[in-house]
Amino acid sequence: MAHPTAQGSGAGIVLTTPQGDDMEFAVKFKFKASNNEAEYEDLVLGMRTTQDVGVPHLIVYSDSQLIVKQVNGEYEAKEESMVQYLQQIES
Repeated sequence: MAHPTAQGSGAGIVLTTPQGDDMEFAVKFKFKASNNEAEYEDLVLGMRTTQDVGVPHLIVYSDSQLIVKQVNGEYEAKEESMVQYLQQIES
């Protein structure tokens, strides 16, 4: 869930364990981010966090149709910043 605000932008994720326990994380960006950039930051944050703690399988849910379709290859990312986010996710 992305949170653009007048003071800046932030990202928040909720990781749910197979046992149903939730772990919430939030960060505030030191840069101004569009809503789509904030959504991608959420995804990158979630992927890095789960990788760091050794999560073997990850299921991602998002309310951003654009991000979901770009990641799934249904939409082409045209903006350079979106292309860079996709490259981070694919690596």
